[in-house]
Amino acid sequence: MKNAFLPGMLFIAGGFVYTIIRLQLIGYRYDRYLRQNHFDQWKQITTVFGQGPGLLNSWRAWKFLFSEEYFGDKELLFLKKQTRRAWFYVLSGFLISLIAMIVLGIMMQE
Repeated sequence: MKNAFLPGMLFIAGGFVYTIIRLQLIGYRYDRYLRQNHFDQWKQITTVFGQGPGLLNSWRAWKFLFSEEYFGDKELLFLKKQTRRAWFYVLSGFLISLIAMIVLGIMMQE
C-alpha cells in the first residue's frame, strides 16, 4: 500500500490544481462579461471604500453571484451558474483532498 501513496497524492493534487485553474478562467470570463455588458453592476460590486471600480469587494461580489438577479441576460445567468459550480468543485476537491490525506496517512502507519 505504501507504493500507492505518491501516485495517489499526485492524482489528487493534480485534480485540485486543475479545478483552481478552471475556476480562475471561468471567473475571469464572468468578470469580463459583467464589466462589458453590465458596467453599472460591475462598478457597484468592485468598488471598495470609494477607491473606484476594479478592486475586489468579496461581500458584494458573492452576494451578487449567489443572487437570482441576472437582468434578463441568459449569458450572464449561464456564467453565474458556471462560476458557482466551479466554486463547488474547488471546495469539494479541497475536502476530498483533506480526507484522502488523512486516510492515506493512517494507511501509511499500518
